[in-house]
Amino acid sequence: MFEKDFFDKLTDASSAATSHRQLEVTLGRLAKANGFNHFAYLSLKANQVVAISNYPSEWQKVYFARSYAEVDPVVFSARNFKRTFAWSVDCMRKETAADVRRFFAHAADFGLRCGVSIPVRTGFGGMAILTLVSSDAVKLALDQLPEESQIAAATAVALIHARFREYETRFGASAEIQLSGREASCIRWSAEGKTFQDIALLENMTFSNVRYHVGEAKRKLGAVTLPQATATAARSMLI
Repeated sequence: MFEKDFFDKLTDASSAATSHRQLEVTLGRLAKANGFNHFAYLSLKANQVVAISNYPSEWQKVYFARSYAEVDPVVFSARNFKRTFAWSVDCMRKETAADVRRFFAHAADFGLRCGVSIPVRTGFGGMAILTLVSSDAVKLALDQLPEESQIAAATAVALIHARFREYETRFGASAEIQLSGREASCIRWSAEGKTFQDIALLENMTFSNVRYHVGEAKRKLGAVTLPQATATAARSMLI
C-alpha cells in the first residue's frame, strides 16, 4: 500500500515547495514513487471547482467540458466520507446509474481505473481532495489505513491545500530565484540542523546527490556558505 512514511514525506515536500509548479511536480514524483500513475487535487467551494493534476490533458478537457464533477462518484464519496478511502472503476460502476457508468468507462479509457482519495474540510462548506490514481486494478486491494495514518494523510492534504491557496495570493517572493523541489528540501532540512547524511536518509537520496542539490541551491542563491544559503532562502521566502 503506502510506504510507512509516505504522508510525512508528502507533508515535508509540500512545506518545502516554493511555487505552484514545484508543488505539482513534487506531488507527481511522490505519487509515482509510491506506485501511482497520476495525482489529482480538487478544491470544491460552492459552485467553484479548482483542479490541479497530471492526468492526461485530454481527460482534463473532457472532465470539465462534460461537467463530470457533478456526477463523479469519487467526489460524491469524498463529500460523505471523513477518511481516506479506496475505489475502483470495476467495483463502483456495477451498482450505479447509467451516467456514472459512462463516466467510469470514459475514465478507464484513459487508464484511470482505481485509486485512493483523501478528503479534508476547508471551512464554510469547502472541501479539498487529493486522489492518487493507478491503472492497475490490483491497487484496489487496500486495507484501511490505521488511525495515525489517517491523521497524517489529512494533515498532508490540508497543507497541500493551504500551499496552493498561498501561491494564489503570495506577494514579495523573489521571482529571480527558482529552486527545484529537491534543492528546496535539502536547504530546508539543513536550516533545521540536519546533516547531509541525515538529509540523504530523509529524502532517500545518496550523500553525493544531497551535496549536488545543496551546491546548486548555493549557486542560485549567490551564497558562499551553507548558513548564508539558508538565511538567503528564508529571507526570500523560498523555504
